[in-house]
Amino acid sequence: MVKIAKLIDAIKDAEAGRAPRFVIIHGPDRGICAKNLGIIAGNLKSRHPNLEMRSFNEDDLARDFTKLEEAIMGSSLFGGAAIARLNIKTDGQGAKLIPLLQTHGEAGNIDGALFVNGAGLAANSKLVAAFEKAQSAWAIRTYEPNAAEFAGLIREKANLEGVKISNEAVSYLIEITAQDSEILINEVENLALYVGKGNEINIDAINELSVGGREGKVDEILNAAFSGLAKTTIIKNYQSRVAGLNQIQILNALVRRLRQLMFLRADFDKGQTAEAIVKDRKHNIFWKDQENFKKQIAIWTIPALESVYSRAVQTDILLKQSNYPIQETLEKLFISIADFAARKRGR
Repeated sequence: MVKIAKLIDAIKDAEAGRAPRFVIIHGPDRGICAKNLGIIAGNLKSRHPNLEMRSFNEDDLARDFTKLEEAIMGSSLFGGAAIARLNIKTDGQGAKLIPLLQTHGEAGNIDGALFVNGAGLAANSKLVAAFEKAQSAWAIRTYEPNAAEFAGLIREKANLEGVKISNEAVSYLIEITAQDSEILINEVENLALYVGKGNEINIDAINELSVGGREGKVDEILNAAFSGLAKTTIIKNYQSRVAGLNQIQILNALVRRLRQLMFLRADFDKGQTAEAIVKDRKHNIFWKDQENFKKQIAIWTIPALESVYSRAVQTDILLKQSNYPIQETLEKLFISIADFAARKRGR
């Protein structure tokens, strides 16, 4: 087994061409895991440009595991070997990977590579243990960023997007947003689009875009829909139209709620109680919202959330088309969410 004491050592080894073909990065922050997995994968790709970079998900594992095997083994009839990137949230999802590691992780003599983002996996994860035992694999543990590291990530993303961000806005964004770098980076991207290149993100912009999930009437729609209250969802949608709420704001809030529920449900699937999850300060759930979130965590599984997320992303794409009926589309989406949640609650 290759011993890696620190993440920085893994990055240096990857830059020197010493990365193995099996890598898992795990820890509490999905964004940090994804960023560093991308760095290691990018270094491998630069040394082996013939390798295709491909992403797989849990559905691919469940439906057609052979496709993933063929990709990393280079045995597909329809393409060459690939660097397969995969997000795994629970040991159950990653169970099929363990025999693969046991068979090929010792010599590591495969044409492609398997890079896993294991953010949120428990410390005693069987999948992480399988990576640790394999002779030609890395299992790299990351840790939760502190406020200064979050601030650095926010400023880095703002710079990449071509905008400025005030110190006050950085602190405010960290305070009101669920503290995961992936969520924070997505918020900065939305804010950058809102203020426009060359301009500054300030506290006013954050409040105008309703970042952080405390959107008043928008929250009322979200809580009704995700709790399975279909009639209330219809009423709250109507009230939002009368109040003249921005439909883009509502869609952005929906996407944020979906991401947030995915993180919360991942903790629930690892055995934590809904009560403990909503009170955990790292999730930054306002005390008045905790009862709603407890219900929603119990109702919504990660596959169900991912299905709605795909529809929300598709809606966002359609929004960019002129004359697209956004209001009617969002109403239908929220009603379908409420109907699904009501069925799960048995009502």
